[in-house]
Amino acid sequence: MPRSHYLKRTGIPCVIGTEGGTEKIPSGQDITVDCSQGEKGFVYKGKLKFHKDETDIKNMPTPRTKIMMNVGIPENAFEQSFIPNDGVGLARRSSS
Repeated sequence: MPRSHYLKRTGIPCVIGTEGGTEKIPSGQDITVDCSQGEKGFVYKGKLKFHKDETDIKNMPTPRTKIMMNVGIPENAFEQSFIPNDGVGLARRSSS
């Protein structure tokens, strides 16, 4: 099992594939990791302030339009499977 998958499943915070992150981020330094833009993430020094919106979808009416999922990152497929949808419109397979 790749290290990143193991750490995610065990709840251990980690940042991998940073091209020098071990040297640039001292142990114990507060950082903010932003992965909201897709596969490429960004690391910022310190704790950035942010706002998080939460929506309770339990009482949301079902739309008449079918909602299809695009699963572009295979590692996210399980987590995304809990989002209400009518099927997968695009799925990519990992090459490894």
